[in-house]
Amino acid sequence: MADSTSNIQNSPSSSCSEHRWEYEVFLSFGGDTLKAFTDHLFHALSSDKGILTFRDKEGPDTGKPISPELLNTIENSRTAVVILSEKYASSTRCLEELAKIVECMNAGRMRVMPIFYHVDPSDMLHQKGTFADALRTVAGLNGHHLKDEPESEFIRKFVEEISSELNDTLESVYKDKYVGIESCVEKIVKSYIDMASNDVRFIGICGMSGIGKTTLAEVVFERIRHEFQASSFLRNVKRRDLGDSQDQLLRDMKLKSEIPRWDELKAINTASLRLRNKRVIIVVDDVDEEKLEKLAGRHNWFGPGSRIILTTEDKGMLEKKCGEKNVYQVKKLNASDALELFIREAFNEPPCEEDLLNICNDFVSYADGHPLELKKLGSIMHDIPGDLWKPELERLKRKY
Repeated sequence: MADSTSNIQNSPSSSCSEHRWEYEVFLSFGGDTLKAFTDHLFHALSSDKGILTFRDKEGPDTGKPISPELLNTIENSRTAVVILSEKYASSTRCLEELAKIVECMNAGRMRVMPIFYHVDPSDMLHQKGTFADALRTVAGLNGHHLKDEPESEFIRKFVEEISSELNDTLESVYKDKYVGIESCVEKIVKSYIDMASNDVRFIGICGMSGIGKTTLAEVVFERIRHEFQASSFLRNVKRRDLGDSQDQLLRDMKLKSEIPRWDELKAINTASLRLRNKRVIIVVDDVDEEKLEKLAGRHNWFGPGSRIILTTEDKGMLEKKCGEKNVYQVKKLNASDALELFIREAFNEPPCEEDLLNICNDFVSYADGHPLELKKLGSIMHDIPGDLWKPELERLKRKY
């Protein structure tokens, strides 16, 4: 990429990294790039990479003041891509967006990636007026310069970079948030998913209730979904109405947009006929055999390289559908990870008292490496004074 100087600026703090972002990327742009460069960039991010991207379809030249809803969207976006073009600085609405973006960046809630679209950053540094500070701040960041390079090639490289940055950030968030999950994710991605293989593959994740099947599937899904043409995570399928799951799948796969739900047979026929040339990743969470056949019935429904991940307690069903070698059995946490998870839930800071640490180990032994039980116990004990922990543990043992 021509004159690309650095990566995304000003990473959010760790406390903000757990925020549930509405969008991964917010596009801020002038009217002179709306129908060409910005449109192509938007589709490369959202359609090709599956990155949740916001753009104002009306563009900045509506003459309307910026709305509270748009300001809220900026606040709930993880990254802002600011396309600084010739007309950007002449739009009051663009500059209002930019002021909000800089506010979020300075608060550590947003990353900012400028694109200098046939303009020189120095031109922006000498602006005057109400929003001059915000413009100078963003123009002073290291960014990406589009000069003589073909726009399609620039966009391709830019999208690959931002996708990689988002994935790296996501991995660090999950490492911090979920104890003991990283080695499991690596095992599934490398040995079961195997992105280098071009076959259509069904992968099963099996284990007892509360062991972390859904969480594991979620982390794997988020890590690799940008590598596919379309993605869908169907949660709690066994407890959901089949029509709702089918409707979500078709929408996520961009096979329908209208609100009325299709009948069951039409949904099956559409999925099986129109996905066979599309490389997709789909997670069917907590599924039974009957609903699975109507959501992801056959390998030949999906294009080469597709991955279908299934989670359930029914190991026999998974071995039948995926093959025994493609079923990952989720194990209990080891003693060290179990203690770390319990302490995270039970304390604001790890305890120093040896007696209290010993009681923590007693709770860990009681939970027997079960993540959901450890989280529940830690949450319960968080507000109970330390001198009452031992009696509480004895009470739990008698009760259960």
